[in-house]
Amino acid sequence: MAKRRGFGEAATLLAVRDGKLDFQFTFRNSIEHFYPQHPDTELQAAYAQLVDVEDRDRFGNLALVTVRDNSKFTNSLPKVKTEFLHIVEQSPKLGEMAKRGATWGSAEILAHHRDMVAMLWRDVTRS
Repeated sequence: MAKRRGFGEAATLLAVRDGKLDFQFTFRNSIEHFYPQHPDTELQAAYAQLVDVEDRDRFGNLALVTVRDNSKFTNSLPKVKTEFLHIVEQSPKLGEMAKRGATWGSAEILAHHRDMVAMLWRDVTRS
């Protein structure tokens, strides 16, 4: 039976893929919704809307961060979150999401979701 893989495994695979073999494991216990669960309505009016509200909870929109860092992000939209480089740089997965943060909506969430699931699936079937 294949091992279950998740957020930490995705981050490790991203680091290895990018040749960053000097990474270290750190404890993260808070799930960050890159597109927020409750976006600020003023900012949301000028930003991409989600096609399907369920996209918000897809693996492609989620990253592990510390509780402290998650509270700093609050309900900011992705473009604003990308400005917190000291937080974004802690997670290869969040870094991948931040690269597309200026236009983060359903299409980007689904694309990132597919990329991460494919990466995990390749690793699981290789084992």
